[in-house]
Amino acid sequence: MTRYTGIIDAYRSRMPLPADARAISLGEGRTPLIKLDNLRRHEGIEADLYVKFEGMNPTGSFKDRGMTVAVTEAVHRGARAILCASTGNTSAAAAAYAARAGIKSFVLIPEGKIALGKLAQAVVHGAVIVQVRGNFDDGMRLVKEVSETAPVVLARRAQHAGMPRELLRGRRVRALGGRAPSDGSRMGDRRRGRRAGRQFP
Repeated sequence: MTRYTGIIDAYRSRMPLPADARAISLGEGRTPLIKLDNLRRHEGIEADLYVKFEGMNPTGSFKDRGMTVAVTEAVHRGARAILCASTGNTSAAAAAYAARAGIKSFVLIPEGKIALGKLAQAVVHGAVIVQVRGNFDDGMRLVKEVSETAPVVLARRAQHAGMPRELLRGRRVRALGGRAPSDGSRMGDRRRGRRAGRQFP
């Protein structure tokens, strides 16, 4: 049995990453599908209904799926630090994957406006935390300005640039026969629901 090693190794052929890029991974993905029988009955839905439990990812959110690609791309380009503005999940993911890669992470947060559990993760993983006066948009403007002049990579920008659209929709991607769908179908689709009981990345 082949050991699962994360999103990049599972989908590398579909990603715009160089073949020799070292995957920065924490084993994200392959989270379980949970069948929602009670909700289906309550809402009168005549289909099999499933949810993807993304809380099983390493830092507890779906952000890990994009961050593994963002940090892999950044490290391959020679980045020694990444930067992000966040009120929660992104900060935890950025800090964890930067630590995995052995590079520095800087997290800008709106003062007093971040989930404490996520802030704790960022601190544990060695991120430099900077509180800014203002809201999230103010933080984003600042990190964009800094990333244009300082030798750091903006994690959010790299995350979106490095992840193909069908993989950004990771909660809905179906691994059927080793191929992701191109029709944007959802797991709640009755025709596909019967086959949705197994795990996929």
